[in-house]
Amino acid sequence: MYQTDALVKKVNTDRYDDRLVVETNLIESYDQLFDFAAKHLPDKFYLEDGKIRLSLRYPQL
Repeated sequence: MYQTDALVKKVNTDRYDDRLVVETNLIESYDQLFDFAAKHLPDKFYLEDGKIRLSLRYPQL
């Protein structure tokens, strides 16, 4: 078993605004932690060659 504690501190840095405790294997915890980060981190606007909008969070393969 593997445990990860993810915290978000935005308003008051002495306390956390959101928390996720993941207690599972590494493969399953990756998806949960990625979704938690996607919820709290902005997906910035980016144009490639001035024409095509790309997501920096989910790059095209």
